[in-house]
Amino acid sequence: MAAKLTRAPSLFYYLTRNRRDFAEMSLSGPSDASDDGGTGSDNIPKEYSMSIAITPFLRNALLVDALASGATAILLVAGTSILEPLLGLPSQLLFWAGIALLPFVVMLVATARRKATSRLVLIDIIAINALWVIGSFAVLVSGSFAPSLLGILFVTAQALAVALFAELQFIGLRRSAAAA
Repeated sequence: MAAKLTRAPSLFYYLTRNRRDFAEMSLSGPSDASDDGGTGSDNIPKEYSMSIAITPFLRNALLVDALASGATAILLVAGTSILEPLLGLPSQLLFWAGIALLPFVVMLVATARRKATSRLVLIDIIAINALWVIGSFAVLVSGSFAPSLLGILFVTAQALAVALFAELQFIGLRRSAAAA
């Protein structure tokens, strides 16, 4: 005998098509009765699915981003005293930019190792990369810093590389969604 859970329906359901039937749910899984005409929650169109399969292309894009970000983090943290006079950027900016990359690298590797992940995680990764590009160019045009020519080239090159990673990840996200 399957145990049944019963819950009193709330008066404030505003997303009736996106909720399961709370009037009666069994412990073995969702019931077939729902507000979408009795079709059940298993008939959600694939384009609305919240998880994305990590394809080899997307996995490689994430891992290359992790490798480049990790190498940049190590370079910025360990080489701050050497890079400061060469790039004309403050040591505190270089050091903390490198430290900020470390949790991002962990997130990239953890995501790449999974078989599937949330669509929002991939969107977050792409957005973080886009914000890094915007921030990099903001450092150059803000006038707050006076980077050397090598500093301008370094910041521009890494910003363009990050923009490329974001584009590859976006392509991987679209391909994964299309394949689903």
